[in-house]
Amino acid sequence: LLGAGTVESVTIKGLETNTLYANVGYGIIENYEVFLRMGVAKATFGDSLWEEGEDFDSNIDFAIGAGFKATFYEGFDWKVGGIFQVNMTELDGELESSAWSFSQPHFVEISSTEMQIAIGVNYLRSSRVSIYGGPFVHFISGDFDYKFARIGEDFDTGEYSWEFNEGPTYGGYIGAQIKAYKNSFANIEYQQTSDAQLIGASLLLKY
Repeated sequence: LLGAGTVESVTIKGLETNTLYANVGYGIIENYEVFLRMGVAKATFGDSLWEEGEDFDSNIDFAIGAGFKATFYEGFDWKVGGIFQVNMTELDGELESSAWSFSQPHFVEISSTEMQIAIGVNYLRSSRVSIYGGPFVHFISGDFDYKFARIGEDFDTGEYSWEFNEGPTYGGYIGAQIKAYKNSFANIEYQQTSDAQLIGASLLLKY
């Protein structure tokens, strides 16, 4: 591009991220646990930058996180606790559109850091099933970088970089944990804010 300067803000529509983590947690003292997670992430979004039917499908990239969990109160069939967690993701891939009739490589990189603080109540419904839920606050920040090189009747290249910083965003979550076998548990959880939703599932083995 024959110029440089500040670019306009954009809204990425329909951003969907799928993440798979392996978590390791350690109880530093009774009812207090620190944890580390490492895994992979993949993201998609569509028709946001030029509104020409473009689609982004990232590579499978690296994700890492860490956090702290605590139980503040435990009595009868109830527990009250909280969690603080931070997750970091690096995503990159090519942006494509069937509307582009000539070779036009477009590349996107997304670096994001998410922080979440939640409190919740856990109810032991039976010896095998517990239900939990509560409010949370969520923060996200990062960089969105976009580069392209068009080859056709004209030739041009471009490079854009946006920063995003959102929060505090408030939401709520609800989940269930089922004892599968001895010290093995299955978990499913749903989170909702005004801007996004999340569905997660996990398998847990306690030692």
